[in-house]
Amino acid sequence: MNPVRIESKGLSWLVYRDGTIAAPAHTTTYTRTRDGKEQTFTASFPQRNLSPCKTRNGYLEVYQMKHGKRVHHLVHRLIGMAFVPGYDPALTINHIDGNKQNNSPDNLEWVSLARNTQHQWETGLVDLRGENAPGAKLTSKRVVYIRKLLAMGIPAHTIAVVAGVSTSLIELIGQGKRWASTLDSA
Repeated sequence: MNPVRIESKGLSWLVYRDGTIAAPAHTTTYTRTRDGKEQTFTASFPQRNLSPCKTRNGYLEVYQMKHGKRVHHLVHRLIGMAFVPGYDPALTINHIDGNKQNNSPDNLEWVSLARNTQHQWETGLVDLRGENAPGAKLTSKRVVYIRKLLAMGIPAHTIAVVAGVSTSLIELIGQGKRWASTLDSA
């Protein structure tokens, strides 16, 4: 199984169909001056497989050193560049089955960022509604309790003070215009 050589981020990457990523064999020449004498050295490095690490988002990435700095690259993107037709730098690579660990070329496709986001919502990989919203101050349980308090006749402004939210939000919850997903639970 022959690898495909990819040039990206100023480095060469050897990409295998099974998902293995390797740094190609290379030589480096450098000079140093010691005691007023300049010496030239050549160092040879053999090809080596890179061990992927998992990112905070759950994707696999590999890195190589360039000028003393780590250069990171996502494994699925390298595999896509090597084996998935339709590469364009403006496109993003999508995991068709939604599994971020499945980097098989058959499971990858090049899509626009908008289509990739739509796919995440369709497959349930991302759901930022209700208490999953980054700025949510309430939980589903508290919303059900707020609805019960409103049904008992407690004023919205009193509930708002206790819950730490605005009176208008409490009123919208009571009307079913906010947190509609919790209406079945009430």
